[in-house]
Amino acid sequence: TKMIPAEFDSVRFFPFNSNYTAVYNNGKVGIYLAIWSYDDRDTMHTVPCVYEDYKRYTADGVPKLAMKKDGKWGWVNWLTGKPMSEFNYETTDDLPYPHYKQRLY
Repeated sequence: TKMIPAEFDSVRFFPFNSNYTAVYNNGKVGIYLAIWSYDDRDTMHTVPCVYEDYKRYTADGVPKLAMKKDGKWGWVNWLTGKPMSEFNYETTDDLPYPHYKQRLY
């Protein structure tokens, strides 16, 4: 079974039943939906490999994702790849609470 295409430099698998996996190209990180949470037709590269770092969170029982771009942190919807905040925050401690709706499917 192909879990992630061989188009990435490296992969960092998360624990079983995680919704997504970090994938890397040229030292930048992106997100690929995990096959164990989605079926074959729904697994895809949702967040492009343009970020420097990431940190996983859980807010209101839902997984959320902070990513670093150009040295600043912001929130990203891991299902769609859409930025959910400005990338204005020096550290993850500076991030505002992620009040946006993060869908799982």
